[in-house]
Amino acid sequence: MHAVEVEHLTKVYPPSTGGSTPRHALDSIDFEVDAGEIVALVGPNGSGKSTLLKLIAGISEPSEGICRIFGVPATQPGARARIAYLPENPAFNPRSSARAVAAFFGRLGGATARAAGALADEVLDEVGLSWDRDRKEETFSRGMRQRLGLAAVLALRPALLLLDEPTEGIDLVGLGEFDRIVARFRKSGGTVLFTSHRLERLERVCDRVVLLVDGHLRMQGRPAELIRGGAGRLSATEGGGGLEKAFLLEVARCRGGRE
Repeated sequence: MHAVEVEHLTKVYPPSTGGSTPRHALDSIDFEVDAGEIVALVGPNGSGKSTLLKLIAGISEPSEGICRIFGVPATQPGARARIAYLPENPAFNPRSSARAVAAFFGRLGGATARAAGALADEVLDEVGLSWDRDRKEETFSRGMRQRLGLAAVLALRPALLLLDEPTEGIDLVGLGEFDRIVARFRKSGGTVLFTSHRLERLERVCDRVVLLVDGHLRMQGRPAELIRGGAGRLSATEGGGGLEKAFLLEVARCRGGRE
């Protein structure tokens, strides 16, 4: 079953002040995410990754096309009830403790007051914040705030996680914990779609990777397949290439550079 179905999805923004040309953030995107998959959206800044996540989350409406969540249009309540969306820079009540934030989201997800407290402790432990559960959010570093955001969306107990740059600002230890978190979430039956600039980690985390360039879907597939495809276009002097090289080659090709 598809957790996410995107068909001909297009998003056009009106001209900026003083301008005359509309901006195409996304142009006729088609792809699916199967239930139980971990999929990463990658691409240069401004390629449309965050816009696509917002459309899938039902936060924004497309100019054309449709997105379905488990068969239900993304803008309908039945779809929104099954997802949890984490923006790139999550913000919470700065005076609230980490436990209060996680418990609040647990209540939003339908937990009772008593169950929400236990759930908060569980998800904070999962993201490595159990020792900081009584600290106020305003004392947190950016990386800790990202961890708190992960705890908050996990407390909602969704079927689909939509995460916008969830590892930004997280240290190396935290990156390993993120890998384990999404693996456990998938093992429990969940699906994960996230954006990332950390291409070096995607090979060990993702089932598939989708490359966007200037609002167009340019590549998608399993990391090993994409790496082999990129290596086949490298000269002998350039040596072998990982996922990053494969994508850089494709971005250069799309923008008129040398392959």
